[in-house]
Amino acid sequence: MRGQVLMLACVLGTGVATPAIAYHVVFDAGLAGTTSANYVSVVRCGMIVNFPSSAGAFLLAGGLGVGASGTTIENGEEVVVTLPAASLGVTYSVSASTNSDGDGLFGESYVEAFDASDATLGVRAMSGIGQKNLTNLFGGVPIKKYQITGGDDTIRVRQLGYDLPAGVVVDSYFALLSAETFSASSFTQCGVTFRGSPRDAYLYSYGISVAGGNAEVYVDGDEELEIEFDAPVAGAGYTLDDATNVNGGTLGGHFVEAFDRNGASLGLRSASGLDPIDLSDPLLFFGDEPISRFVLIGIADQFRLGRVRFVPEPEGAAVTAALALASLGAARRRLLRISAR
Repeated sequence: MRGQVLMLACVLGTGVATPAIAYHVVFDAGLAGTTSANYVSVVRCGMIVNFPSSAGAFLLAGGLGVGASGTTIENGEEVVVTLPAASLGVTYSVSASTNSDGDGLFGESYVEAFDASDATLGVRAMSGIGQKNLTNLFGGVPIKKYQITGGDDTIRVRQLGYDLPAGVVVDSYFALLSAETFSASSFTQCGVTFRGSPRDAYLYSYGISVAGGNAEVYVDGDEELEIEFDAPVAGAGYTLDDATNVNGGTLGGHFVEAFDRNGASLGLRSASGLDPIDLSDPLLFFGDEPISRFVLIGIADQFRLGRVRFVPEPEGAAVTAALALASLGAARRRLLRISAR
C-alpha cells in the first residue's frame, strides 16, 4: 500500500531493517474542475499554490495553466508552490508540453527550490513531460517552496506532490473549483480515496456525496461514503459542508464507522452537525487508535462532506506496531520448535 510511515525495525528477529514509504500527498489539478475563472491562489492538500506573474490561473481536466492562454504555463509565467513544512518526496508532473522554439526539445522551463529558511537551492533547467522529482534534483534537501517558470516552450502541470512530515496536519477542502460535476466508483485526492455506495462517489463545487438517490449532491439515507487513507493516520476528522434536518432532531444525523490499521472495525458512532468532527475524541468517538479508513452512513437526514483532516501516524507508533509483530512472530516460532520436540 502506498504511503506508509518511514521506519526502520528489526522484523521477526532477523535483524534486517525494513524501510517503509512516507505518506505521499498529491494534489491532482485534473480533479479540480475545468474553469475559466482566474485564481490568484489555490489551497489544496496542505499546499498553497500562487500565480504571481499574471491575472491568475485556469484549471482544466488536463492540469493547470496560467495567464494569457489559460491552458499552459508560458514564457515568464510563474507558479509558486508552498508546502506546509519543509518536505522530502517533492514532485510535480507535466502533462503536456510544446516545442515552441523549434529546437527539438519540448517543455523547456525552469524550477527554483527553497529550503526551510527560504534560502534558494538554485535554479534548474527542465524539459519533457512526466514526473519531476525535485528532492533528487536538489540533493535531498527538504524543500519548503518551489517556483516553476515558463521558458521558451509551454507546459501544463497536472500533479503536485510531497511526503507529509510526521506531526503535520492536512486539513483540506474537497470540492471542484467550478460548477462542473465528477463521479466515479472511486477517486483519490490528497492521499485520500473516496468511494460511494451503492452508487459512485460524486464530486462537485461544494463537496463530496453519493451519486443518484433522492439528491445526488447529498449522502442520502440508503447511501454510504467511504474515506480511505493511504496509510493509517492519527487525528482523523471531517467536516460536513451542508446537511438537512428531516425529523426535527439534530442536523445531518448519521453514523460513522472507523477501522484500525488491520481493517478491524472500531465500532459505530453517531454524529451530526456542521462543526468539525474529531474521530480521535475518546469520549465521543475512537480515541487515539490509528485509523485506516472510515465510512459515513446515511440514516434519514442528508449531508455532504466538505473537509477531511488527518496527521500521518506517529513514527514511534508505527515502529511499536512492527516490533509487536516481530515479537509475535518470534514467539510463534519458539512454540513451533517446542511442539516439534
